[in-house]
Amino acid sequence: MASEKLVRCEVRKSGSAPSVRYVPCEVFELWQYLMTEKHGFDIDSPVSSLWMDDDEAEGVISSEQEVDEVDEVVLLIFEEERGMFKRICRYFLSTESEQLKENLVSHFSKGKDVNLTVATKRGVWVRRTLGKGASSERVPREEALPLRS
Repeated sequence: MASEKLVRCEVRKSGSAPSVRYVPCEVFELWQYLMTEKHGFDIDSPVSSLWMDDDEAEGVISSEQEVDEVDEVVLLIFEEERGMFKRICRYFLSTESEQLKENLVSHFSKGKDVNLTVATKRGVWVRRTLGKGASSERVPREEALPLRS
């Protein structure tokens, strides 16, 4: 059984339609900085919640609970020069998973003879229900609580 704290957000280049990304909470601020400052993307509507694989979610999630179907895609790349594996893990909407998995594999194998293994695990990202008086507005950094608990 597996679970991961993820931030769901919308990523957009100016003038284009947004796309959804799921980023581990522990690296979200660094990822957001790189995406905005280095790559020129806008990041909107960040919301943190829990991703669970299908096995774990089966006994926990009720049929009334709103979820996004999200796949965990793991690449294991054996690095000859280091004699060890590098693990790359990404989360994609299930409906986009196959195409994005192909893009991910091509990115890490571009122009190289790579010993690569790909694994996909189905799961759900649980949509949080905001209580009375709660807001999904972004909180100024100095007032924000850490995303990790």
